[in-house]
Amino acid sequence: MYIEGETEEEYINFLKSKFRDKINIKIEPEFPKEPQNLDRTLEEIKSKLKELGISPIYWIIDFDHFNNNINERRRFENFWNNAKNIKDIKLLVNNPCIEFWFLLHLKYTNKSYTSCGECEEDLKKEEIILGNRKKKVKIKPFQNYKKGKFDEKIKTFLIENLDSAIENAKKLGTFDTNNPKSCAEIYLLVEEKILNKGKS
Repeated sequence: MYIEGETEEEYINFLKSKFRDKINIKIEPEFPKEPQNLDRTLEEIKSKLKELGISPIYWIIDFDHFNNNINERRRFENFWNNAKNIKDIKLLVNNPCIEFWFLLHLKYTNKSYTSCGECEEDLKKEEIILGNRKKKVKIKPFQNYKKGKFDEKIKTFLIENLDSAIENAKKLGTFDTNNPKSCAEIYLLVEEKILNKGKS
């Protein structure tokens, strides 16, 4: 099971359509999705774990909602310490946001971003070179990217470069509240539940 915002939902639904024979993920629409409701969401998930009969629950969180305000950072740290060791809940943080995961499909980077908007700008500008020695073409796969929308060019690129993105995300390591560097832990959901490479 998977929980979070509109872009994440569209992305997971796209992967489900592409790998439909491998995936058993239910996106739960009933939980609140706003960052302000982290604690309430956690309580609802804990109370519904048995009722839902599905585990683990993957909860994907964009850290940019909390990173630029000291009070929000503290609130997130308290939440994280309460939630990270709860059995059957897997908290996956993207720092700053899911667009950083998309950027890892283009290249490895550990650049720190102060906002998701800044990351999106880099994502839209990033070029790759296609072709052979005689004919090379520069393209910007995410030039027309909009949150929650994936055109066919972007979808193709995301699938073709999924393995590279996973490797790049692994190099960055996992999220640490004491030192919140850029990361894309969503790769764990992709690897474990979509590509069936995990134990759960």
